[in-house]
Amino acid sequence: MGEVVWIEVLSRHRDVIARHRCGDDVVRIGRAYDNDVVIDDPYVAPHHARIVRHPADGLIVEDLGSLNGLFLDREQHRRDRVALGDDRTIRIGNTRLRVRTADHPVAPERPARAEARHGILLAALIAATLALAPLGEWLTDTAEPKPSRYLLPMLGLSIIVLGWTAGWAVLSRVFAGQAQFERNLAIALSGVVGYWLYHGVVTVFGFGLAWRGLAPYEATGMWCLIALLVFMHLHAIGPSRPWLKAAVVSALAGAAIAMNVVNQLDPLGGVDQTNLLRNFLPPALRLTGLRSEGAFFGQVRELKAQLDRDRATEFNETAAATQAPSK
Repeated sequence: MGEVVWIEVLSRHRDVIARHRCGDDVVRIGRAYDNDVVIDDPYVAPHHARIVRHPADGLIVEDLGSLNGLFLDREQHRRDRVALGDDRTIRIGNTRLRVRTADHPVAPERPARAEARHGILLAALIAATLALAPLGEWLTDTAEPKPSRYLLPMLGLSIIVLGWTAGWAVLSRVFAGQAQFERNLAIALSGVVGYWLYHGVVTVFGFGLAWRGLAPYEATGMWCLIALLVFMHLHAIGPSRPWLKAAVVSALAGAAIAMNVVNQLDPLGGVDQTNLLRNFLPPALRLTGLRSEGAFFGQVRELKAQLDRDRATEFNETAAATQAPSK
């Protein structure tokens, strides 16, 4: 071939995990140690393929009679030879390869201040989490203030966030080759902040405006938030096939939401409406006006009259059924 080319070994998410510099006329690929590019894949033959330069077609990869064959990345029928170019990816065994020439353009360098912005964003998310968690406890605290009432929830929240982040970091390390702990931590903290903001909206409508319509379906918003977090973690592991990931995550979230809605419609399994406002907030957050004493007792009298009518109707129906002659 004469000129230098680079053979890139790709992960399943099409990220580069290794590069091999080659400058010979023929580049041999396989598991044997006399190859120019040695592939550690049990499904690759000792001498699996070679790359040559064709006068008319440019770089060509040819199968050397291997058992498992040569494929274009997502194709299912094997090929004897493939013309390289246009960012084509080939597959041998379970390994994906891509060829780059020395003059292949690369993306411009990232500014160093972008990393600093990431650090500032992560610090801001940590600060917001540490502020919102005790604030929620303080707003609903009706007893004597105790440090344990604020420290224990923060400790539990920290364990949950770190465990969640560690799990996704392990998956990222396995499937993408990089743990990306800081990125996964930023996603998890964004979810915590999003939860507190959403919960605050539900609380305002439930307590401040005395509107109970949103509270029974708070879990719907939570499933949407969890689905968004899972999608962001999956996208961090690998940006390929975003629509497929979004479809799978949305389907699972939709199933969970449907189960929650069915449970709410069930009169025996729904949320008890008398238990929605079990957490009282400061009176300053009460946005609706108080009812007058006369209006309150007027509604009590109307309710009592309705109960008396229902009781009388039920008694009359029972008495009529008892006195009816048997046939």
